[in-house]
Amino acid sequence: MDLPREAADLVTGISDQGLPARLLGGVAVAIRCPTASAGPLRRSYHDLDLMVTSRAAYRLGQALEAAGYRGEERFNALHGRSRMMFSGPLGHIDVLVGQFVMCHRLEVGARLTIDALTLSLADLLLTKLQIAQLNAKDASDIAAILLDHRLAGDESGINRDRVTGVLGGDWGWWRTVTGNLEWLSSFPPELLDGPARTTLGERIRELRAAIDARPKSVKWKVRASFGERMPWRLEPEEV
Repeated sequence: MDLPREAADLVTGISDQGLPARLLGGVAVAIRCPTASAGPLRRSYHDLDLMVTSRAAYRLGQALEAAGYRGEERFNALHGRSRMMFSGPLGHIDVLVGQFVMCHRLEVGARLTIDALTLSLADLLLTKLQIAQLNAKDASDIAAILLDHRLAGDESGINRDRVTGVLGGDWGWWRTVTGNLEWLSSFPPELLDGPARTTLGERIRELRAAIDARPKSVKWKVRASFGERMPWRLEPEEV
């Protein structure tokens, strides 16, 4: 099964019903990034992640059930305002309602429908860079996004204003993301050839320079004064 292609078809069908739902996670990266779908960073995919607005969550559940998916009744009854789970023809689907919350909170709002199939490139990148302890798959996804897309002032690439805006308003976000960018500078060289490693390094430095240049909010500066003496991220619960 070509899961990214099948997932794209699923989201297209959902969107045709007027439902604002978009893919995120590894499958979304594979759809947006040739390096992840057929290049050196290609990997296996076993489940899907969707984000939907809170207003459309109930109707999305109905649409998925009509497409042959079964909701996890007890889980969805307890957590349906923020998250739902389904299983069916394409395997497991994890639905996030309204916002992305893991190690940090990302409000997507009106940005959800910028792209026809997935979260915007900037938001996809943020959902990966906010992970406190990156694993090999997440690191590969970040590398693919940065290799295949330039930083831009709009949604034609990775919107630098979106990324730096989130980080400039929240020191915790800034601390996690800048730490991950530093770690990614030594991304496993055996996975990329020389030109790709050079491009990745340049994109990381360019992004870090944009982050550093972004004015920081008063809230950011106050929180920065406490540094790492206080927790700066959430500890995601395992379901």
